[in-house]
Amino acid sequence: MEKKIEKPPVNLLSGSVTGSFAYLTVKDRLPHILTKVIDALSRQLNSDTYPPKVLKDIISDIAELKYNLTRNRKLPESNHPLWKPSLEEIEVSKRTWFDAPWLLIECYMYELLNQIVSTRCQEIPKKLDIFWDLKVQSFKETLPQMRIISKQSQLIWEANSFNPATLSKLIELIILTNNQADLSLSLEDTSKAINSSKNLVVNDLGKVVDLLMNVNKQITFVLDNSGFELYSDLCLAEYLTKHTTITVILECKNNPWFVSDTTMNDFQFLLESFDVESTELQRQSTQWKAWLDSKRWIIRSNEFWTCPLSFWYLPQQSDLFQSLSQSEVIIFKGDLNYRKMVYDGNWPVTTQFADAIGPLAHSKFPPFVMLRTCKSDTCVGLSANQEHELPALDKDWMVNGKFGLVQLHHNIIPS
Repeated sequence: MEKKIEKPPVNLLSGSVTGSFAYLTVKDRLPHILTKVIDALSRQLNSDTYPPKVLKDIISDIAELKYNLTRNRKLPESNHPLWKPSLEEIEVSKRTWFDAPWLLIECYMYELLNQIVSTRCQEIPKKLDIFWDLKVQSFKETLPQMRIISKQSQLIWEANSFNPATLSKLIELIILTNNQADLSLSLEDTSKAINSSKNLVVNDLGKVVDLLMNVNKQITFVLDNSGFELYSDLCLAEYLTKHTTITVILECKNNPWFVSDTTMNDFQFLLESFDVESTELQRQSTQWKAWLDSKRWIIRSNEFWTCPLSFWYLPQQSDLFQSLSQSEVIIFKGDLNYRKMVYDGNWPVTTQFADAIGPLAHSKFPPFVMLRTCKSDTCVGLSANQEHELPALDKDWMVNGKFGLVQLHHNIIPS
């Protein structure tokens, strides 16, 4: 029998707190995303891609979901083994869209969208990604930037051997570009981004670089956004692969998730798009596919990444936990992975990172690093001075995407 996971000693973020970022997300941002999806699907009604009847049914179901969400209706029940316990442990009176934990309901909205598509598209061989048009549009808009980065990266690699300075630059590139690719937050405003590494509220970059300089077996990326951010992740993976003997594991989502999270199809689309480029991008695509063929790179997915469970439950996912434990370093990308790591708790910002990650702090688990742009009301590992200085500098520092972190955890397990 699995050991019961204790809950954090703090409240979980929820939309029940009026004026909070969670409240504004449930009230405004999630309905806005659903409206965008309905609009995108409506534009496909006159195409031959999918039967109009199927699209109309999906649009109707999503409209009903939006109606229930905005009116704080009861959450639908689920019999799925990863969802049912999470829903049932919520107090009955709080099993609504605004009152249940924010992390759970936001994940559940995307789960319900996938259920709608699966139910309505049973007779259609081609799987429908309801966010596809949005992702393709974003990819095309950022392609010129990817071309520039590809040229700059190649010049860096040709001029330097494997060294800490270049590795540090590539990691900073990932951090500084993270927010530009998150369509679940930037559908209305893509101008917000970290503009300086000085805006890293936790900066363990030096320690992370030292760690990565010594890997020689395997590293895992738990991916976040597709498109531009995925490309920057793969640039780092390429640099490490070229200069070491490591195998790179790329963990992606098994279903469309949080609008722009990376799926297998998104990864394939990026490679195919680069194939028709007459730039350095084409060379990169050819090299990356060769590494995939030779198993130097392995891309895979697991349903745990698209369930509501915090990473506090990772040790109970025996197969996934053992698989991740084969790596020397794990890089968790993005805000959602950070929220799951700290149980989306309303922690005091001065809480030690190890105190906010539950059982993982005491498990035989590889060193891991969080590369994150701050876009939610949870953050730990700050100093007492930062607790007072950051709100004075920017009252919205936690959520506006202008700040980020490189946060390392390295377990020391007694032998």
